[in-house]
Amino acid sequence: MRLSTLGRHVSAGPCSRTGRTSFVYFSLDPALTMITLVPVPDLMVSFLRRTPHMHDEEYATSRFGNDPTSPLVLPDTMHRHRVLYTVSEYTPLLDSSNMSMQQWIQLAEDIKRSVGRKWKTTGPREGVYGD
Repeated sequence: MRLSTLGRHVSAGPCSRTGRTSFVYFSLDPALTMITLVPVPDLMVSFLRRTPHMHDEEYATSRFGNDPTSPLVLPDTMHRHRVLYTVSEYTPLLDSSNMSMQQWIQLAEDIKRSVGRKWKTTGPREGVYGD
């Protein structure tokens, strides 16, 4: 592994043919979304959108417009590769240490549905958001 200019490890080979990788992050740790020990919906996404090394706002706006539900985009790497990601939250917020079997099943089904999902963009080569 080599260290990229952004200070994180990158693999030596290309990640995809398209130059972009997509993933969906499911947060099951309410401590990551708390202010004074009270879970706050959308706190993580709000923080990530304001953090330049976790979201390239200029690129996201050029590809997806000003849609607040558009995916987050990691900054470009030296290999010209983009990673698009979303953060999904449940209402109420889930705590993995206190989930029922039905909630685990729902999580698995949601992950299955998210595989292969694409996002609507303003660019001509992009896919359409949907299941």
